[in-house]
Amino acid sequence: METALIVIIIQSAITFFLLWSNRKSGSADFYLLMLIVAILLHSSFKYTLWLIVDDNEIFNKVHGSFSFLYGPLLLFYFQRINRRSVILQKTFIHYVPFLIVSVFNVIVVWQVLDHQYGPLIDVYSLVSLTGTFLTSVYCVYIFPQIRQLKPSGLAHGYKLKIVQVICIMQVISVIFLLLVIVTGHSNQIHYRYVLYGMTLIMLVLMLHYRLRAFQQDFELFDDKVDTTNALMQVVGKKYQSSALQDEQRQQIVETLTTAMAADQLFLDSDLSLESLATQLDVPKHHITEVLNEHLHTNFYQFLNRYRVDEAQRLIKTAGYDANLTAIGFESGFKSKSTFNKYFKDATGLSPSEYRHQFVQPQT
Repeated sequence: METALIVIIIQSAITFFLLWSNRKSGSADFYLLMLIVAILLHSSFKYTLWLIVDDNEIFNKVHGSFSFLYGPLLLFYFQRINRRSVILQKTFIHYVPFLIVSVFNVIVVWQVLDHQYGPLIDVYSLVSLTGTFLTSVYCVYIFPQIRQLKPSGLAHGYKLKIVQVICIMQVISVIFLLLVIVTGHSNQIHYRYVLYGMTLIMLVLMLHYRLRAFQQDFELFDDKVDTTNALMQVVGKKYQSSALQDEQRQQIVETLTTAMAADQLFLDSDLSLESLATQLDVPKHHITEVLNEHLHTNFYQFLNRYRVDEAQRLIKTAGYDANLTAIGFESGFKSKSTFNKYFKDATGLSPSEYRHQFVQPQT
């Protein structure tokens, strides 16, 4: 048991470190990382309990409260990878069970350390065990939605696979736990070996699919950089009345390119010149100067160029029956009319005409 917990702790730490080093700021990765942290804390708690408690029965009854975080964090990750907003004020209700059971957990652990093995531990065991079933409720809610979704690209498909893997492993865990309860096995050691084994497999698959998604994101980044190179060629012309040096202008162009092509800030429909300047730590007037005088465009034309490129990619990958308005919103446009206008200005075709020309209907 000790070895299994140590392996999970190490794998959780490795998974967290690798995903953290490749994360995208402000993306769905935050919730995935928090889910991994919850698994790391849960396994660390059980390992510590294993070291200080000699009674296997007590070890099996004190489950910890971290499992109450798995469902909410998985739901929020699923919503974010599908470009759905997660309103912080409305997320608190999902964390209430975790907070309540955590208080209960502190009291029980205090009793265990004081060697007071009373009936409260039995009550706590039943209450904390519901965290596993609660996570399954979240999975049952999420899984049918996954089956109805069409991945907007390979990276999106890999992210959906992460959610699928977690849901499948969770449901299998619950089924196995129910078998343990129904058959009346009081010793849950074998169940825990199965649970820890599936957790380890889940962590490995999460890491595998997320790194594959990162790889696809970088390939997409390379494609977008190619489309931007033509714009960067004009940076060599010096704006005579500007205090900016050629090297500074080149750096700003590269910063803007990275912000759009790699970080995909254009997907934020509320992105403004002011907020972009704040995020990049570049004065607003310097961005305006580089865009106007050296890239011969304005802020919104520059921004929507990337949005149109993203919409073209999504139209080609989402299938003929995909909702074009939804694709426009997913690409960062704030309204259908703006989407149609900029798309036609850039391609000479409306979104529906573009799809008709470049996407084959499904037979």
